[in-house]
Amino acid sequence: MKNNHKIMVTQPMEFSPEELRKLQSLSEMRAEHLWHRATAILVFNSNWELYVHQRTFSKDLWLGYYDIVAGGCVTGEETYLDNAQRELEEELGIAKVELVPLFKNKYETAENRVWTMVYRCTYDSPITTQAEEIISGEFLSLERLDQMMKEKSFCPDGASILQRYRRECL
Repeated sequence: MKNNHKIMVTQPMEFSPEELRKLQSLSEMRAEHLWHRATAILVFNSNWELYVHQRTFSKDLWLGYYDIVAGGCVTGEETYLDNAQRELEEELGIAKVELVPLFKNKYETAENRVWTMVYRCTYDSPITTQAEEIISGEFLSLERLDQMMKEKSFCPDGASILQRYRRECL
């Protein structure tokens, strides 16, 4: 990620200027276990296969894990939509697609405390991954993904988003 400054927020997901904390680096946010905002985009092709990728071992969290969403921390004065469009283009080379807003998601564990705006898009052209963040990726049927999730380590926040998507959107 080129911009290492994030907006740190308190609850709830939508916040007033008084709730805005000072801008901090990603490493400070992780070290202090602060709430932050992020986006997650489920990328499907027209066959309803989901794009799944393996994260690099240089990531700050869940090194080398597989993930089912693109996206990242909302920076500066970005909106969720601005961030989703930027992250999708940076990570997967996808631009100018319709992003369908799905739901707002609260995720809290010992590793991560995040308010995420989840989107979905459909994309059938070649994907160009960002080498600094992604080792490899491919579109998988949900059945194949279910099998893979039993065999490999997946980012738990992305897995929880997929579970909620299946429960509420399918």
